[in-house]
Amino acid sequence: MNINWCQIECALIVVGCLAACQRPDPAPTQKCALLKVVHPLEDVVLHSPSPLPALDTVTLSFYLPEHARVEVNVLDHTGQLYEQPWQGWLPAGAHELELPLDGLASGPWVYALSGYLGTTRRSFVRTQVVVVSSR
Repeated sequence: MNINWCQIECALIVVGCLAACQRPDPAPTQKCALLKVVHPLEDVVLHSPSPLPALDTVTLSFYLPEHARVEVNVLDHTGQLYEQPWQGWLPAGAHELELPLDGLASGPWVYALSGYLGTTRRSFVRTQVVVVSSR
């Protein structure tokens, strides 16, 4: 029986290896590439967002020890997903994502970096300038 593993979800963990398929779905005869999982999530470095507090934009920065499929999510103070500004493969190394804060209410927010071994989070605060005129 032939099983086309590439048609199964692209980020499979198979006995210490990550099966990585390319999109669009490969032909039934194409095989997935196997990438060895070397580093645990603890080796991922998630820096504090800047600036704090944030007014118009916030820069999210992190370091990946190896090529990985990740999601960057913005969550509200209750943990509900507000936005997913990034989902996909990134090479090893330092990464920065500038996130416009249009539409975000003032207050605490969380950004989460999720990968095949788990999720790590950092918080930031959105502020807004209120102009009060006196007559």
